[in-house]
Amino acid sequence: MRKIPSSGTPIFFSEIIKSLFMGIEGDFAKPLKKYFRTADVFVTGSGTCALYLILKSLKRIYPDKKTVILPAYTAPVLKLPCDKAGLKIALCDISLEDYGYDFKNLSSIVDSDVLCIVSVELFGIPPEVAGIKKFRVPIIDDAAQAMGSICKGKMAGTMGTAGIVSFHRGKNLSTYSGGGLFSCSVELTKVIEKEVSLLPRSVWKKEIFAFMKVLAISSLINPSVYAILEPFLRPFKSRSLHHSFECSAQTRFQEKLGGLLLHRIDGITRKRVENGEILYEGLKGVVGVLLHKNREGTEIAYNQFPLVFEDPAKVEAIQRKLWNAGIETTRQYLKPLHHHFDLGYREKEFPIAQKVSQGLLLFPTHYGVNAKDIEMGIDIIRNELE
Repeated sequence: MRKIPSSGTPIFFSEIIKSLFMGIEGDFAKPLKKYFRTADVFVTGSGTCALYLILKSLKRIYPDKKTVILPAYTAPVLKLPCDKAGLKIALCDISLEDYGYDFKNLSSIVDSDVLCIVSVELFGIPPEVAGIKKFRVPIIDDAAQAMGSICKGKMAGTMGTAGIVSFHRGKNLSTYSGGGLFSCSVELTKVIEKEVSLLPRSVWKKEIFAFMKVLAISSLINPSVYAILEPFLRPFKSRSLHHSFECSAQTRFQEKLGGLLLHRIDGITRKRVENGEILYEGLKGVVGVLLHKNREGTEIAYNQFPLVFEDPAKVEAIQRKLWNAGIETTRQYLKPLHHHFDLGYREKEFPIAQKVSQGLLLFPTHYGVNAKDIEMGIDIIRNELE
């Protein structure tokens, strides 16, 4: 009996133990610089913290600008760093082609008060950034879900003025918490460098907790183990909104573990790319399910594969049948951002964001999913729709 969890980065026991006995100081930033092919990389305790530091730094450079543009469909937690930095949020609808911005909508909201535009690479899919650059506003490339994706030769996270990546549980490369930020501006780097230097380092209790967390969760992603323990884990799968976040440095243990995992990132990424391609080809042209557009020059390291069903009533039935077959799928962000928070918008604004939130189902693409699992999943979806 096996149950495939919706997400998971394979971490070997030997890597966990080796991370305990490496040098006193981890140097995760150095291998990250090499991997992302960018000069200025900093490591933080979370992707949310990384975004906050960028926003805070941009605000210092442009003190008169107060607005951050976010997609209407994205992680609700993105509101928190904006609030903490004392900034306003303006929402823009998304496109079904790549879950990036609807440029017609974007053109109507960019004004002189806009500090930056956050370009979110949902599910690992790089959106069209060239269309954003014409507004001559700083772009934050949010690649929290897209580590390993490439668009026209550039790594996800490096296609803007600044960028972020996340190493949280469920991300493409995971140390179960942590984040990274990139700067492509000399002026911005100087400000960010100072902010990062002020982050509090972890105490020994936090180091021990991080070790125990990694040890436990790395065992749970094994499909055989997950099949046994999932019923006991279900109550801990919280969908509640976060109301705050901690801004601190990553633990030294996780920095060292992250450096070790980077040695295997190419294989981890290749598996996500290949699994996504099998799903795309198997479901292309199926009536009732909407797929994103595969652009030339783009390699997608899918965090999870997005399926938007035209009939939202089908989602739960398909999800249940996939689970009975041993495949855990997820429904991410069940409401657009303006339904979570009062941001001054009407309920029916941003129709594409609402369509995605109602009809989305995410299929796992990680290392524990094999071609047989995917083919079985494709058959279940096709049979339900046809």
